[in-house]
This record gives sequence, C-alpha cells and structure tokens, in this order.
Amino acid sequence: MDSEKTNRHYLYMDVLNIAACFAVIVLHCSGTFFTYEADSVWKLSLLLQVLARWAVLVFLMLTGANLLSYREKYSTAVFFKKRLIRTFLPFLLWSVVWLVWRVYEGQIQIAGARDVITAFTNNGCQNIYWFFYMLFPIYLAIPVISPLFCRENIRRIRYFYLMILFFTAVLPLFTYYTKIPVSTDFAFPLTAGNFGFVILGWLMARTEFRIWQRLLIWLSGILGAVWMYFGAYRDIALSAEHTVQSDFLSYNSLPTVAMSAAVFLLIKSIPWQKLEHTFFASALRTLAGASFGVYLIHLFPIQYMNRVFSNHSAAYMLMMPFFVYAICALIAVLVRMIPGLRRIFP
Repeated sequence: MDSEKTNRHYLYMDVLNIAACFAVIVLHCSGTFFTYEADSVWKLSLLLQVLARWAVLVFLMLTGANLLSYREKYSTAVFFKKRLIRTFLPFLLWSVVWLVWRVYEGQIQIAGARDVITAFTNNGCQNIYWFFYMLFPIYLAIPVISPLFCRENIRRIRYFYLMILFFTAVLPLFTYYTKIPVSTDFAFPLTAGNFGFVILGWLMARTEFRIWQRLLIWLSGILGAVWMYFGAYRDIALSAEHTVQSDFLSYNSLPTVAMSAAVFLLIKSIPWQKLEHTFFASALRTLAGASFGVYLIHLFPIQYMNRVFSNHSAAYMLMMPFFVYAICALIAVLVRMIPGLRRIFP
C-alpha cells in the first residue's frame, strides 16, 4: 500500500544518512582487502567490505527519496541552486584542498595547467570523490524525469525499476552462472550511473510494506550478504591470480541490491516518530547534517593513522572507523556552527 506523500522531515532518513556515512568509513578502514593474503585478517576485511557494501547505494536511495519529487516543494531553478551550493561548490573546494595536499605529499605530480584540469575532469584530486562524478549527472537527469514521479504513476515507476533491476542485476548473474554470453546491445537504455538505486529509494520511501513483505526483503538481504561473501571469496581467494575483483562486489549485483533494500527498510521500519522533539532526535539531525563533511575529510585521519598503525589487523579494522567517524563528525559539527565557515560543510 502506498503511503501519503508529505514534505515533513523523517528521522529514519537521518539515521540512514549517519549509518551510510559510518559504513563508508568502514569500507575505507578495511583497505587491506585490496591486497590478498590467505589469512584470517584478509577474510575479516572481505567480510567488512561485504557488510558495508550498501553504504554508497543508500546515499543514492536517499537522493531519490528526497529529490525525485522536488517539484512538490520548489522550482527547478531552486533545485539547481541548492545542488550548486550544497554539493558542487564544496566538492570543488575540497578537490582543490586534496589536490594541493597530494602534490605536497608527493602522491601525484603536476607539471602544468593541463594536469590540473585533468585532475578535476578525471577524478585525480581524491579517488573516493568518484561518487560526485556519478552524482552530478544524476542531478542533471532528475528535472527531466521528475514529472513522472507522483502517486498516479507508481505502477509505471515500479515497472521502470524492475526493468533496470533485470538488465543490471539479474541478467549478469545469468551470464555468470551459465557462461552463456548476452549481447551488449541487449540493454535497457536508462541504466547508467547506478540510477536504479535513486528510483528504488523513491519507491521504498513511499511504500508501506506488509509484514510478510518486510520479512521477505530482510531475508533476501541476509542471504544477499552470505551470497556476496562466499561468491566473492570463491572468485578471489580460490582463483589462480587472486585478483581482488568479483562480480558479486559490484554495486549493481543482485546481492548488493538486496542488502541495500533490506538496510533501508530495516531502519525505516523502526518507530522513530516516538523520539520526535527529543534531544536524541536533535542529535541525530545534527550528525546527519555533518555526514557530507565527514565524507569529504575522513581520509585525512585514515591516511595519518595508516602511518602510525598497521591496517592489516583486526583491531585496526574494527576500532578505527569509530575513531575516524568521531573526530570527523566533531570537526564538521563545530565548523557548521561558525556562520562564516558553514559553507565548507553545508
């Protein structure tokens, strides 16, 4: 059954925002995964990579949940102005900061203006900012398709998403297990840039699921995590080259989709409204507001701590995310309290 549309603030979205931000840090604190070693530490790093794989995708789902129906709240001109101020300008600022830092640290070489331009056009300032290169085209596409996203079109939108799911998640699994090739020309034309998760977020935010549907989605998320772990382990650890790549770790893999939907629904299903107008709710909103800032700077403490501690240890991977999140969230919250500096972490 579809829920009534409303423009009010939802606390569960703040929780999802915070959880996804923390999960991103977990991914980046378990980087030992990218150097295969046949030991328990590497297996733990794979497990953490699997359990946090939904992080970026939940961010995309929140983007869809909040922005695909933006016309209910403001004009397209306001939409682009908000995206410019809240996302694009901070991205440019912190890309410059990272570029200067990496040149200073000797991580990259800049010989002239062409190298500087290339760093910005080809994600050379900070590797984890690849997310923005995917996100900005999504912003450009939203005004084109946003008129479709209303209650009257919910069946069309479900069809839209199911087609994306089939071509990006189901069909690749068919090829993986059967070894039967499928022509690359046989593709749904609206599947670029993980856009399916943007649509999925809009659908899940506006759908009230029956208990059996919730249980089914949660079970699929658990099975998806197990499937992803052992599928990726088989592809990596049991292969001759030990190349740290696997179709199961793809953001569009069916197990990843299942996990992302399960996490979104799990947090949405908690009765957060009972906490409205409490200090706890206010604290959640404050932390959620700091998430973008945490994302922008969290690699600074990670890089520093990697010089002090070995990241190839269980203690590092399990404890460091809490330290990094705490220090970055504190910085972002304090900076956001200073009027002249608030634009740094909008």
